[in-house]
Amino acid sequence: MGRRVRGEGTIFFDKNRQEYVGNINNGTKPDGKPNRIVFYSGKGGTQSDVLKKMQDWRLRNDPNYVKSNRIRLEDGIKAWLETCKKSELKPSSYDRLESTIDCQVIPRIGDRYIDELTDSMIQKELISAIIDDDGLAVSSGKKAYDALNAYLKYAAQKKMIPFNPMGTMKAPRPSSTIEITPDMYIMDDSEKALSKEETEKLRGILYYRWKRKPHNRRYPNGGAMDLILNTGLRMGEALALQWSDINFEKKTLSVTKNLIRIKNRDGKGNKYKLIIQDQPKTTKSRRVLPLNAAAIAALEDLKTTPGYKPRGFIIHTDNGSAMEPRNFEATLGLMCKAAGIREVGVHALRHTYATRLFEKGVDIKIISELLGHSSTEITYRIYVHVIESLKASAVEGLDLY
Repeated sequence: MGRRVRGEGTIFFDKNRQEYVGNINNGTKPDGKPNRIVFYSGKGGTQSDVLKKMQDWRLRNDPNYVKSNRIRLEDGIKAWLETCKKSELKPSSYDRLESTIDCQVIPRIGDRYIDELTDSMIQKELISAIIDDDGLAVSSGKKAYDALNAYLKYAAQKKMIPFNPMGTMKAPRPSSTIEITPDMYIMDDSEKALSKEETEKLRGILYYRWKRKPHNRRYPNGGAMDLILNTGLRMGEALALQWSDINFEKKTLSVTKNLIRIKNRDGKGNKYKLIIQDQPKTTKSRRVLPLNAAAIAALEDLKTTPGYKPRGFIIHTDNGSAMEPRNFEATLGLMCKAAGIREVGVHALRHTYATRLFEKGVDIKIISELLGHSSTEITYRIYVHVIESLKASAVEGLDLY
């Protein structure tokens, strides 16, 4: 059991009594010795049974803790979100936390009072319900665990409850032994990398110009798609690019920002809005990429698109503002139709870039750094099917004996 903070009391298993025992220091006796209040689980009982008894005693006898106006979890955790987390988190992180609380925590245990929550109740009615009953990923259970644990720590610090009942719990985690197989990261058709033939067909229409008006492109953002094909940028990274991020002399591109779509909480206009995050997806997402000749040509083409503004976004709308990710994705769909290939999303262009690098024998560590992955394990999990296919092809073509 994890160590409890000072004043919370202790719980231990008494082998002689065959039950859990807890005690709380309640001042001193007349003789100066500690006055300990002792609680028992009863044979067959659990730590949670003792914890609940200790908690009830504290609520009845300790004047520092709230005895009236009991707080429902839904009310308390929503107030904590608004007053504490909103100013701490990035907007996108806040949206994710709010979504976890609204979709996972509140529907299952939101009607409970926070002073009646126990570790066994949380495990059974929240964590196990998410992972075992609803069949969701362990990561979903972990997010719910983290969200509730953070709130209950806060509630304990503010004396809303005697202590955090999740102090005895361990966060859900996948098996420490993970077999990496080709079906670990399953992509649908819209995510899968383009074949060489599909890539040729797509690139063949990216720079199409009208015969009667050769200065106008059929697809003003064709160069943007080619840029992603040759750099492996995430869509948000590409849409946040500005010309100051490009060094034509050194032939490099700096990834320092990320365009994201978040809830618009000011109550005016659209439900969602676009913002630029100074911090990309992960710490390793901040990187400097070398530009090949095709990427340089794509950037040069984007410079001459109608509505270009020297100090604006590289990929932009007609008025020079940031482009809505959904519209950018839809544009690629139109290009795929025109090229006569299956429709894919922008992320498939990133996968295409990575796949071509693997096919050329580039080391996985270098590929992982170019993609901005947090570790080579992530890269391997995503592209294990590509690696296995290349290994099979390599062995098949060898005449060893």
